[in-house]
Amino acid sequence: MEEKRLYILQTRNGKRTGHAAVRIAVDMVDEKLITKKDAVRRVPADSLAHLLAPVFDRQSAKAAKKIGSGLAAGPGAACGRVVFSAEEAVMRSRKAKKSCSPALKLHRKTCAA
Repeated sequence: MEEKRLYILQTRNGKRTGHAAVRIAVDMVDEKLITKKDAVRRVPADSLAHLLAPVFDRQSAKAAKKIGSGLAAGPGAACGRVVFSAEEAVMRSRKAKKSCSPALKLHRKTCAA
């Protein structure tokens, strides 16, 4: 609560790649915060697979010829409002259906089929 307003914070555990785990461990050793032995212990064994995956050289990626494009796949995002009654939720849902985007309308038709 702040100035009579309620704020809700959603949090998640931070995740990092194997490359990031190694880089952080090396930096901590360089700064003499931990020993090399501790650094090895801090890198999760299951993240080592990331280190074996091929990585594109940045200069080569910039110089590459584009042969196609597409929509980015992602976990999505959501926004909304808090409602305190079922009636208000139904009313807002009906309004949203009337004003939804063409992509959402297409998605609904595809799912209904």
